[in-house]
Amino acid sequence: MVLPGNLKELQLGSFDQELQMGSLPQSLQILHLDKFKQPLLPKLLPDRLQTLLMLRFNQTLEPHTLPKSLTSLQLFAYKGSFDHVCPLNRLTELTVYSFKQSIVPVISNAKILKLSFYNLFPNTTLQNTSIQQLYLNCIVGSQTLYPGFLPPTLRKLKTKKLIINSPDIVPDSCIYLSTDIQNLRQDIIPSSVKYIKFKKK
Repeated sequence: MVLPGNLKELQLGSFDQELQMGSLPQSLQILHLDKFKQPLLPKLLPDRLQTLLMLRFNQTLEPHTLPKSLTSLQLFAYKGSFDHVCPLNRLTELTVYSFKQSIVPVISNAKILKLSFYNLFPNTTLQNTSIQQLYLNCIVGSQTLYPGFLPPTLRKLKTKKLIINSPDIVPDSCIYLSTDIQNLRQDIIPSSVKYIKFKKK
């Protein structure tokens, strides 16, 4: 596969072969690999890559696999660990199959984040992050948020298909809440929240 040296966007709908070092141009900023299931070599992805979408990838993420330039990372089938992934300080959008504690250091410095997942692992917490604006999206079904999950720095919270059913879930720092919970109990929302928006499911 020979690609133009100035290519900025690449979408490969059916490609599922091992990528070799140097096969992707350094100019690439957007990469979609819909059916790709092969391992990714360290430092294979271009240093300027901003958006990476892989629908079926579920291989181990080795050190230096994901470039620090990423702003959007969507790994819909990935169920593995992020233990070897360095902090992605520019990330504003993350999609994973399972959201677990090993991911938290990767997003610890993010201020604004859209986080989508199929499954929220128990005892996962965003307490040690700097997130101020957070959009939480459960892709299929619904999940219940629990006390201690949300960060104490949170100012603005949007949720979709996530249940808030007890006090101490939304932190006192939060001033804005947008949710699709139509029968949300007002007595479990902190007085710091000045604006609540109810979205249609």
